[in-house]
Amino acid sequence: MGVGIGDLRGCRVSLREPDLNQRNTSVTPWSPRTLHERPRTVTQPMSGNAKKSMSIKHHGSCLCGGIRFTITGTLEPIQVCHCAQCRQAQGGPVATNIPVDVSALAYERGEELLQHYESSPGKIRAFCKVCGSPVFSKRDSLPGVVRIRAGLLQEPVKAQLAFHAFTGSKASWWPITRGLPEYPEWAPTPPKPIS
Repeated sequence: MGVGIGDLRGCRVSLREPDLNQRNTSVTPWSPRTLHERPRTVTQPMSGNAKKSMSIKHHGSCLCGGIRFTITGTLEPIQVCHCAQCRQAQGGPVATNIPVDVSALAYERGEELLQHYESSPGKIRAFCKVCGSPVFSKRDSLPGVVRIRAGLLQEPVKAQLAFHAFTGSKASWWPITRGLPEYPEWAPTPPKPIS
């Protein structure tokens, strides 16, 4: 059953898993073959818990401090990607990505320092043009969401690891810590829950 435009007045779009105690929730299907996509959930107006999560602030910056930003709300789990493209873009064995709705991301300063590079059709990687720090990536197939690099956030980071993706092309010199789901290529959509 679809949701009409008129049904969305007074609602918000969230990247969080649906609250099973909440009534009148509908979830749109997952998009195929996208590593970092989360389901979009259309819910009723925010509850007290949702308002409380909106008061949570996470601060981050690039290496030189020229780009500073705040993420409002609870962080999604960190997704660890081992693909060759992410390794080259990060200059390390993995990319650690946190999906963030752009409405929850605010730049305190330095947004003009972001340099964009289309690393593959429909995928943009943004980095600081002063210090070169990778800041986020985004996909045309997932409008309204960026994947912030977890290493930019000030500690403590209150997000758990979700899974390892593209382990079939991981760096030969980097061991994978066991205990998380591992996928040789794309993570399933949706990823399997951590046991």
